[in-house]
Amino acid sequence: MTRYRYHSGRRSHSERPHVVLVGQVPPPVHGQAIANRYLLDGTYARVHLHHVPLRFSTDLADVGRFRWGKVLRLYEVVLRLWWLALCGRRDVLVMAVGLRNRIPLLRDAVILLLVRPFYRATVFHVHSGGWADQLNRLPRPVRRVVERAYRSADLVIYLDEALEDGSLPDPRQVAYLPCGVEDPRTSSSSPSLGANGVSDRRAELGHTFARDAATGPVVLFLGNLFETKGTHVLVRAAGLLIGRGVELQVVLAGQAPSEDERAKLGELIERLDLAGRVKLVGPVDGEAKARAFAEAAVFCFPTYFEAEAMPLVVFEAMAHGLPVVSTTWRGIPSQVVDGVTGYLVEPGDVEALADRLQELLEDADLARAAGRRGRERFEACFEVSHFRRGFEELILDAHAKAGGLSSLRTRRAAQTVRAVSMDQA
Repeated sequence: MTRYRYHSGRRSHSERPHVVLVGQVPPPVHGQAIANRYLLDGTYARVHLHHVPLRFSTDLADVGRFRWGKVLRLYEVVLRLWWLALCGRRDVLVMAVGLRNRIPLLRDAVILLLVRPFYRATVFHVHSGGWADQLNRLPRPVRRVVERAYRSADLVIYLDEALEDGSLPDPRQVAYLPCGVEDPRTSSSSPSLGANGVSDRRAELGHTFARDAATGPVVLFLGNLFETKGTHVLVRAAGLLIGRGVELQVVLAGQAPSEDERAKLGELIERLDLAGRVKLVGPVDGEAKARAFAEAAVFCFPTYFEAEAMPLVVFEAMAHGLPVVSTTWRGIPSQVVDGVTGYLVEPGDVEALADRLQELLEDADLARAAGRRGRERFEACFEVSHFRRGFEELILDAHAKAGGLSSLRTRRAAQTVRAVSMDQA
C-alpha cells in the first residue's frame, strides 16, 4: 500500500474521467455535508463531477436514526448509481463517508456492495474519526460483511494522518488532504474585511476585541450543540473565569441535536448563575454567522466529539483572524499550532481551558498576533481552492493507477502527487 501527502502541481490530460460523488449536502448542516457542498460548487477542468445525494435526513435530530422511509431512499440511491454506470459515467466512484453511529455505516456498506462492481475505481473520502470503535461494536458476521464492502479501495483520502486507524482494510493507496473553507474576504455574506481578514469593526477597536459594555469581550463557540463538542466544558470554564474576575461573554451559536440536550445545557448555565454571561443564540448562517465571527475576541471549540475529524469551523475562525482555543482531539493539532495560532488543551480539562482563554482575553497583543498568524496559515493551507485542487489531483491519480490512462500518463500522475513513506512523513 502506498501513502501520499498531497502536494500541489500541474499536469494536463486530454481525457476527463467521469467522477460520481456520493454524499450528503445541507440540510442538515454539519461538517461532512458542508465539505461536500464546497467540492460540488467548484469548477474542474480535468474531471466531470456528478453528484448522487444522500438525502436520508433533513434535521440534525434525525441523523443516524432508522426509519423505513430511509430504506426506500436507499434503493433510489442504488438505482441512480446503476443508471449512471450504465450511461458510461463509471470511471471513479467517490463515497464520502462519515458516521456518528452504526446505521450510516451499515447503510453505506449496502450501497457499496451493490454498486462497486459497476465502477472502475473506488475512492473513500473519510470525513470522521471513530471508525474502529463503530466497527468493533458490530457482531462479528456483520463486521465481516461491512469490511468486505470497504475492502481494497483504490484510494482512501483522510483529512489528516491522525484519523487513519486501520479500520478500512487493504486500501491500495492512502492520501491525506485537509478540507478548506471560503475566504470571508470574497464572500458576499461577510461584513467589510481588512487585508488580513479582520473585520473593520474589530480593527476600529484597536485591540481587535468587540466588547459588550456590560460583560466584556466575546468568546464564541459555533457548532452543533452536542455535549461532546465541549459546550459544557466551556460553560464551566466561563464560570471559573468569572470567579477570577475576568470579564467576558460566551456566545454559543448552533443547533442542539435534541430538546433534551438544549435543556441540559440551559440547566447548567442556570445552575452556575451564568445566565447573563452565557448566551444561546441558536443556529447562525450567512450574515449572522459572519457577524458572530466579527464580534468575537476568541474562538473556542473544546471538542471531544465521537466522530470529530478536522472541524471546518476552526478553519472559518482562522479565516476571520481569530485566535483559536481548542483540544488535542483527532486532526485539530494539524489545524491549530499550539502557542502560535492559539492554544490546545486536553479534552475535558476545564481549568486548562480557562487558563488559556484568560491569557488571550487579558493580552490583546497576544490575541491579535495569534489571530494574524492563524489567518496567514489559513491562506497558505486551508482556503477552499487548495481543497478542490488537491481533490482533483488525487482523483486523477487514482483513476490513472486503476488503468484509466496510458502508462506514460500514469507515470506523470505519480510524479505530481509524490509518494512519501511513513518514516519520512
